[in-house]
Amino acid sequence: MQLRRERHEEIETLLKTNVLEKHRYYVTAVMETIQFLAINELPLRGDKDGGYEFHPTEQDTIEDNIPSGLFMRLFEYTLAKDSKLAEIHKDIPALCKYTSPQIQNEVIEIMAQLVKEKIVSDVNNADVPYYTVKVDGTKDPTGKENVSIVIRYVLDGTPMEHLLSIQTTIDVDAESLARVVLKEMTDLGLDPQCIISQCYMTEHL
Repeated sequence: MQLRRERHEEIETLLKTNVLEKHRYYVTAVMETIQFLAINELPLRGDKDGGYEFHPTEQDTIEDNIPSGLFMRLFEYTLAKDSKLAEIHKDIPALCKYTSPQIQNEVIEIMAQLVKEKIVSDVNNADVPYYTVKVDGTKDPTGKENVSIVIRYVLDGTPMEHLLSIQTTIDVDAESLARVVLKEMTDLGLDPQCIISQCYMTEHL
């Protein structure tokens, strides 16, 4: 018993480790499904399933039994192809499936933050400490301005250009838009003093 305890091989520990590994395997599959759709710029949800597991009733037709959202359809396809995942899925509580719209949005936000951090890291470690900022603004149906911030820099001798962020603002005067751009860049860890050139593709600036 003492030897098992020293080796962390108690029955309780082994059971917890096994359960943890299963949950990690399941959550990884959910994350990879979301990542695939996000990378390919595909919508996750449709007008029927809302991102949740679909539970048909007797009144539903065959068409109603098919989730309209790509996330659920792709995840169900993955379950059909992965017997290990399907077996784990059976034991996951209904309230812990990690397939809700809220979870999907949270995962996308986390992925977006990781991408931003990678871009900022590359800019700060670029061949030269200077970069170009490109800004474009588009008004949405609600009257708000969607401001896209693009960063262009040189890394390992190769020009790189990435969308850093999209911010929203109500005020569209030059000062307000400049404040939005500078705040986002500063919050992410970029030094505005290193801006070597600027390009604005919005009629408001």
